[in-house]
Amino acid sequence: MIRAYEPGDAEALIALYRDSVEGLGPRAYDAAQIAAWAAYPEDTEAFRTLLAEGLTLIGVENELPVAFGQLNPWNRIAFLYTRTGHERRGHAARLYRQLESDGEKTKLLRDELGLRTDGPIHVIMLFLESVRAYRLEEVSNGLEWAGLRLEETFGDFEGAEFDSHSDRLILVGRRPE
Repeated sequence: MIRAYEPGDAEALIALYRDSVEGLGPRAYDAAQIAAWAAYPEDTEAFRTLLAEGLTLIGVENELPVAFGQLNPWNRIAFLYTRTGHERRGHAARLYRQLESDGEKTKLLRDELGLRTDGPIHVIMLFLESVRAYRLEEVSNGLEWAGLRLEETFGDFEGAEFDSHSDRLILVGRRPE
């Protein structure tokens, strides 16, 4: 079942968030990254207020919140977390579809993205797009913090070179080998 967030859910969602970060995070992140990530949120009231913004939905199983997601602003997934032991059961996918559906009702920007491997385009996926101004240095530092190395930049989804007249800046990062 999926239901809307209520202010009384904040403490349960903080616990779910930390459980997800600490229980599922080690599959992709190192201990220092998990420790920094799990320290959030420090202020329950601020988190309660944040969850009330945008659209926050909760996946519930036997009255227990097992996943939650949020659009904030209405064109960006701000949170999408699943409780340890409830992953890979479709909870996040159902929340995502519901958030995407509700977001479409608010006329989200959407694009189709072809993912390249070393050959032709193999996968097409739909994604939500949001806009925020970042300097390339900020994004590069963020990728490095996440354990990725910036390898390529593009100015559009067709793979054009990025320059100051490009509509977009698309970055490709990879984990160092």
